[in-house]
Amino acid sequence: EVETAGDPVILGDRNLLQQAVGNLLGNAVAHTPAGGTVTLFARSESGTVLLGVRDTGPGIAAQHLPHI
Repeated sequence: EVETAGDPVILGDRNLLQQAVGNLLGNAVAHTPAGGTVTLFARSESGTVLLGVRDTGPGIAAQHLPHI
């Protein structure tokens, strides 16, 4: 699923952006159980673009968050 809000434009190195988004999506798919959902979203916010991935997987354990 892909969600967009506004008309976001992302400027940057195409290869690095593809690699970063690919890594996020790959991790989300790998850790989302069958029947779950993975959503890529982008929205314009105060002159910047917020780009992210949301999934219905188990998430990251609290003790690991400070290291990410």
